Amino acid sequence: MRKKNPIIYAVILLVCAILQNSVFTSLHIAEIRPDFTLLLLVFFAHQLGTMEGKIIGFLAGLMMDMLGMAPLGFHSLIYTVIGHLFGLTRGKVYVDFLTIPVIFAIAATLITIFSSFIISILFLPLRLSSVLSIGVLIQIGMHAVLAPFIFAIAATLITIFSSFIISIIFLPVRLSSVFSIGVLIQIGMHAVLAPFIFALLRVFRLCSEHETQML
Repeated sequence: MRKKNPIIYAVILLVCAILQNSVFTSLHIAEIRPDFTLLLLVFFAHQLGTMEGKIIGFLAGLMMDMLGMAPLGFHSLIYTVIGHLFGLTRGKVYVDFLTIPVIFAIAATLITIFSSFIISILFLPLRLSSVLSIGVLIQIGMHAVLAPFIFAIAATLITIFSSFIISIIFLPVRLSSVFSIGVLIQIGMHAVLAPFIFALLRVFRLCSEHETQML
């Protein structure tokens, strides 16, 4: 399996962490905000493997710690664990942009909650009330709904950044086409269409399997 460039993934993840703690702070339900960085980390760790997943997870967590209200080391520890665990799925689990993203998102959120609970018991007892609250269920639901779209956007961003690097090195005249308004349109289209296309493909596959069994 061809190894991917972890630098591109790390840059996208760090940018997401910055946006999450600045531009996206107004996106919430009952004061519960989705963790876009966590969802991206899950997808990227699956793409890269355990070692790279741990590294980018630590860097993203460190950025979250520096920009947020959590103590230094809180997110970096949790994200390192997430990067390692979902890095183990590389080459073993096929991500279909519908079912698996939802399962991954729920699993990652539960692992994050459990890790936060353990850390809070040991070092931050005052945070226990926020870890064990109804907001946990809201965040699990948000992540399950958002995951297919985030995974589709992440795949598109990787393609765009890879094209940007290639254009800088080999095709500088193409730079204007790589970063244009069309890129934003394409990201939106892919995010909206991907779950429905893969759901349709799944239906076709199930119908095909059913017809094969009938024969």
